[in-house]
Amino acid sequence: MNKAILGRRSFLKASALFGSKLLAGATGFASLTNCGSRSEWRSFQYPKILLDNFSLFDGLNISLQKDQIILIKGDKILGIERKGDLSQYKGFRLFDLNGWTLLPGLIDNHVHMTSPFVMDGNLNVLFQKNEQFELNFRNCVMNGVTTVRDVGGFPGMIKKFKAKADKNQIPGPRVFSSLSMIAAREGLQLGWPVNASYIEDPIMKSIMGGNFAARPQTMEEINEVCEEMVRLGAVWLKTLHQDQSFHHKAHR
Repeated sequence: MNKAILGRRSFLKASALFGSKLLAGATGFASLTNCGSRSEWRSFQYPKILLDNFSLFDGLNISLQKDQIILIKGDKILGIERKGDLSQYKGFRLFDLNGWTLLPGLIDNHVHMTSPFVMDGNLNVLFQKNEQFELNFRNCVMNGVTTVRDVGGFPGMIKKFKAKADKNQIPGPRVFSSLSMIAAREGLQLGWPVNASYIEDPIMKSIMGGNFAARPQTMEEINEVCEEMVRLGAVWLKTLHQDQSFHHKAHR
């Protein structure tokens, strides 16, 4: 059995990456990395992993559990067992976690994975969007968040970076997204979010991967947008309110 000892900084990073892939459901092996920057990213693949020497917080018991081991095969947790004779686990790569605490990955219920996080767009934002979106994905797992509920963004970009994370090409969480949020539009007046402009130019729309916020103006368009988001892979739909309902405005 090969044994590797992870330092504190390496373990914290690697454990976040464990969580993003153990239950991701993607094909392939779980990955360990000692990543420091995006340019240095590369994954190390081990088909079978044994984690040893840690305290476990499982979210069910109020106390930390000791003398446990965790067995991992590919991207699945095989089991959590009482520690015994480790020599029986032939073919497992052993990682000594040096007594640190292990806990399940966190879930963030409100994120915008393809937000550039600026109020006003410009050419620099446009040219650096891919770098920013990758950083958004990376920051999740580097802070222990391994699953996110994405509440609106550019559909093409969400799908692009989600696919990269699922294939372990970049560090990133599991993403359950609504894709474009469905918001109000009345002529040139935008409903909330007012800083999410509606892109009609086909070239710019292609570059950005669609609209951050879809803005239907009729009931027919609402149905079309909902069906489009589902077709593109949305696992849920997000709608935003306006002062009055479409029904109210239609009958004023």
